[in-house]
Amino acid sequence: MTPIAMAEPTKTAIRTLIIDLLEQESGEDHSALRSQVEVDLCGAAIDSVRMISIVLELERRLGISIADEELTPVRLRSLELFAEFLHSKVVE
Repeated sequence: MTPIAMAEPTKTAIRTLIIDLLEQESGEDHSALRSQVEVDLCGAAIDSVRMISIVLELERRLGISIADEELTPVRLRSLELFAEFLHSKVVE
């Protein structure tokens, strides 16, 4: 999987990247998530160790740093809120 090739990725591109990483980490097909408006990441059956791996990869690919206290349950539960949060970090 290649890094997002944009100076400033869109929220949609970040959302797609999260789903791609979720599929890569879980080894499961989550393509149905791509068409859903609201996605509960906890409902995607990913454990905390895999979520940490996804967050570290997102930091690397997006060139951002995420403090532990920024990873709130509300942010991590919703794909939309998480993508919005990551996008705000990218545009800072």
